[in-house]
Amino acid sequence: MILIDSALKSKLNINLSNVNSTNLLTHLYPRIARYQPVNYYSTDSFDDQLWNQFKTYYEEKKSQKISNSLSSQFTHLDNKTYLPKQVDISEKIQPASKPVRVASATGYIQLNEQAFNALIENKLKKGNALIVAQIAGIQASKQTQNLIPLCHQILLDVCDIKFVADRQHFRIKCEAICKTSSSKTGVEMEALTACSVALLTVYDMCKAIQKDAVINSIQVEYKYGGKSDYRRNF
Repeated sequence: MILIDSALKSKLNINLSNVNSTNLLTHLYPRIARYQPVNYYSTDSFDDQLWNQFKTYYEEKKSQKISNSLSSQFTHLDNKTYLPKQVDISEKIQPASKPVRVASATGYIQLNEQAFNALIENKLKKGNALIVAQIAGIQASKQTQNLIPLCHQILLDVCDIKFVADRQHFRIKCEAICKTSSSKTGVEMEALTACSVALLTVYDMCKAIQKDAVINSIQVEYKYGGKSDYRRNF
């Protein structure tokens, strides 16, 4: 459906009663001219009924497009109401060839030279930042289901937190690796939560020296053990 108001009609010098649809479409919409049938209406003679029909048609098409797109992409949306829902994993079966689920997440905190040296040399007033951050990350991984609303409760076998100091760029890299052998769903969120909270704890330990430290690039590096495995391309 194409609406032609009086301004467009005047500009194109169109007589709607004798319009040549093929020529007009070729001029205005060359890509669809040969494939899509079009109805023409002039806004000069629009009545409320016709306008309401157009609005209803447009809203239905827009809603249908959005709904189909969302339902096909997001498993946390109900297919009928499109409201948030938790995925039912009761019938999922863990493949015998993949008895363990593993996920790794990494991230960085960018420090200035003073804060970085104080952390590395264990001279922060609050104590050893990396030990405290390691414990915080492990605790956080076990609280993921309480922090992320639609996450499932997972019995983790281990959460391992590692730190690497980049002395050239004054930044700390954190990697969190989570594993479970008794879950029907992955542990990416547990790894991301652990990494995030560990880096937040480093910031908390360093903020007396540097308040503009930046946490960045928190991301899943790899996941294994589910329906689809993943490894970030470097």
